[in-house]
Amino acid sequence: MRTFILFRKTFCAVPLFFCVLLCVSACSQSAFPFFGTHEKIVLKVPDPEAAYLLFVDEKGEVRKTTLSAGQGEVRMVVPKNRVTPFLFYTGEADTCPLGCVYPYDTVSDKAGGFTAFILYRLLTAAQADGQKYERISLFNWAKLKEVITSYEEPWILDDALIAEKIAAGRFSTRNIKKKK
Repeated sequence: MRTFILFRKTFCAVPLFFCVLLCVSACSQSAFPFFGTHEKIVLKVPDPEAAYLLFVDEKGEVRKTTLSAGQGEVRMVVPKNRVTPFLFYTGEADTCPLGCVYPYDTVSDKAGGFTAFILYRLLTAAQADGQKYERISLFNWAKLKEVITSYEEPWILDDALIAEKIAAGRFSTRNIKKKK
């Protein structure tokens, strides 16, 4: 009788152990590659006149995708939760792109374009090594966009100063100033 009770407790503990192991392993995604490290996203093209899309891929390389006239959306495969700027330009002379920062948003607008442009500058900077990327990726991009949204025209703000302070890890909302 005593062995039967011991066996029953062991029998319940084994499945519980494997369930916990499965949950912990699934979080790492390297143990179970079928969970995937990439995901498919759909970006809404904000302007029917948009000519091309710029973004920085997972290797840190700038990618340019040409858009056809009237294209309503762009489908892409991106690394899960990797902070990625997407900028929609209407032409080569466009200096104020619309955009968004994935994974926080997939709908582009002015504030998102300004925020994505700052992220783009930081990622393409020569000093964007692993340690700086970690700081950049941990930055609260959604909150920055929320603050930038309060400005009717965000492109009058000093993006160089904001990028510099974010890269240094010393950004505060007091650093949001108009260009001189």
